[in-house]
Amino acid sequence: MLVGHIAVGLAAKRITPRVSLGTTVFAAVLPDLLWCVFLLAGIEHVSLRPGRGAVNYLAASDIAFSHSLLMDVVWGGLMGAAYFLVRRYARGAWMLFAIVMSHWLLDFVAHGPDMALAPGFDRRFGLGLWNSVAATVVVEGGIWLLAIIVYAVYARVTRPNGAMRIRVLDRHRFSNAGMVR
Repeated sequence: MLVGHIAVGLAAKRITPRVSLGTTVFAAVLPDLLWCVFLLAGIEHVSLRPGRGAVNYLAASDIAFSHSLLMDVVWGGLMGAAYFLVRRYARGAWMLFAIVMSHWLLDFVAHGPDMALAPGFDRRFGLGLWNSVAATVVVEGGIWLLAIIVYAVYARVTRPNGAMRIRVLDRHRFSNAGMVR
């Protein structure tokens, strides 16, 4: 559900425009980035299931440190706290927490029953959207399309800030003076 996660980051930018798009997308994929680190470190494990199709080729038997509900609360809390300490923007910090938390919810819908509530809990959850390629395309495609529309509407009414704004305004000033073609 990577597309769905990135869509959440795009939509969140509309809700909290002071938080950068890179930060919202980073928050949306944080558990997947941690999953890669934990796989390389040998903390989490997956196995290959040959002959199951592209959608179900990985058996995520042990991903509770990156993808359990409890750990997503921890990762979201840490990200929100770090953001608040640096930016002093409480709404943005809460949004980043919610974005990280959305990861578990979206994966719960997409994954088969491999989503734990916490490390050490044997019971796993998942609705298995990925078992149907057609449903996956419709649901993830719909989420993606909605996020693009929300972001595009937002992007049309905003202006760049900081160094980028200076460049855009300089280009506009020079083009009006006939200096830039």
